[in-house]
Amino acid sequence: MTTAIPVGSAVNAGSFRDTIAAWLDTFAGGQVQATTAEAFTNVRSFRPVHASVFEGLREVEGVASVAPMRFAFVPYRGRDLLLLGIRLDADVDPPRLALLGGDAGAVARAMREEGAVVASDNFCRGHGLSVGDDVEIGANVGPRRFPIAARAIEYSWPHGVLYLDLGRYAALWDDPRADAAVILPEEGADPAALQRRLAARVGGAYPIRFLLWD
Repeated sequence: MTTAIPVGSAVNAGSFRDTIAAWLDTFAGGQVQATTAEAFTNVRSFRPVHASVFEGLREVEGVASVAPMRFAFVPYRGRDLLLLGIRLDADVDPPRLALLGGDAGAVARAMREEGAVVASDNFCRGHGLSVGDDVEIGANVGPRRFPIAARAIEYSWPHGVLYLDLGRYAALWDDPRADAAVILPEEGADPAALQRRLAARVGGAYPIRFLLWD
């Protein structure tokens, strides 16, 4: 399950081994993963909390940025499609995706400013879609069309994943919650010590675990 998604450089995947390596590279070391998942490998086991709970972790000593995320399933052509809302505010380090082409900064801006999405490669292949095509999804406010800004290697869900800006997701689905967050330490901060401070900050008030990617 790719929950450590803090957008990297585009990759050229020439083989299945290359694609796996590129995907695993998204799990960068030196960051802390905050998650509400009961089972880390089960994307349906999250217990969402209000996104402000994760955003409040920015106040913990040693935290450089916090990027909350929301995992949500929506119907698409008879199957469940996984929407992954990610915080893309200009003052937050953008998430890292294993992009198959395109400039990471331009893709993040298109997601933030134009309502574009990044589609997983398996989703594009399964539905005959390419960069530049639109995807129509039924949101709480009614059907909406999302242009595909880029494709990415992603193995979290067999029926496909669409990444979109978390703020746009929250507005269109009337859902202010988040399931996880990627937390980047300040330069020179000890990630393990930060992990302990984050856990102490939350205590038992919320079902959040802190995992260290090293």
